Amino acid sequence: MGEHEKAKKALEQSMAVYKKHLPDNHIVIAGILVYLSNVHKDSGEYEKAKQLLEQSLVIYEKDFPKNHPETALALAHLGDIYRIMGNFEKAESLLEQSLTSYRQHFSEDHNEVVWVLERLKHVHNKVSDYKKDQAGGSKF
Repeated sequence: MGEHEKAKKALEQSMAVYKKHLPDNHIVIAGILVYLSNVHKDSGEYEKAKQLLEQSLVIYEKDFPKNHPETALALAHLGDIYRIMGNFEKAESLLEQSLTSYRQHFSEDHNEVVWVLERLKHVHNKVSDYKKDQAGGSKF
């Protein structure tokens, strides 16, 4: 069994234990969903990672204010999934929302802010490259 499979199994077992004692929409469950989504992302299972992050976001948005760092974390990871999947418009929107929230709580050199800025830079570069390709292709 590979490392990703071991991690998935451990997180799924952990989730099962928590769900015996907590409601499905508890913030602890949301946190496990984020961790599990990262394992799926690292395994190349982007659609599954996206679904898990969407579930976690619903929970965080229910329990925390919109600008809470946990909500921002879910938005950032969801934005990163959209970036990887090539939906740069959606990625940019989610990453910008996350960045706005993070900046209310953290300095510009905080690791979460830097992480989001790096992904936004990648999104902006991809969009710029796409626009250049489109402009170049329309000349013929």
